[in-house]
Amino acid sequence: GLSRGAGSRFVFIASFSAHEDARSYYGRSKLAMEQALDPARDLIIRPGLVLAPAGGVFGAMAAQIRKRRIIPLIAGGKQPLQTIHIDDLCAGVVAAVERGVAGRLLLAERTPITMREFLELLAQRLHRSPAFLPVPAWPIFWVARVLEGLGLRAPITSENILGLLALRSADTRSDLAMLNLTPRSAEQSLRDLPL
Repeated sequence: GLSRGAGSRFVFIASFSAHEDARSYYGRSKLAMEQALDPARDLIIRPGLVLAPAGGVFGAMAAQIRKRRIIPLIAGGKQPLQTIHIDDLCAGVVAAVERGVAGRLLLAERTPITMREFLELLAQRLHRSPAFLPVPAWPIFWVARVLEGLGLRAPITSENILGLLALRSADTRSDLAMLNLTPRSAEQSLRDLPL
């Protein structure tokens, strides 16, 4: 179990990937961590895709856009995506802690865009013009699994594909209103990042 001192509480940064229908290990493990916490006392924040200058899933996406001429769009890139600029996420965490909020908060832009729309915006911001190629998810998943089983590195992992297939949008309006937080859109976040 978790160790805590008298009167202490945990602040856990989870993920939109953490939900009951999560297929990836990442999503399932984040959900298991959430379930180990006390929602009456602890604060669980599920951010959308965090947009920051470097690192994380977003950093890997930017690296792919920079170096590849063809970007595969798993299942056509139709998955809903909600983002949050790192500064907006930090402001939300501070506001929640200062207000003594407990339970789960969903922090991301209100209106989702598709994965394809996001990657197109990212490519524009990076001054790149890759070709976007829609590909079916399951054949690519099984190819990735075979390569992983052989100890070879695939351009996209089977875990990544499972995570993409489980993406879903969330209604963030009430949590944002409670914190008086208005996160930037994906487009504005990308403009504001030093990429």
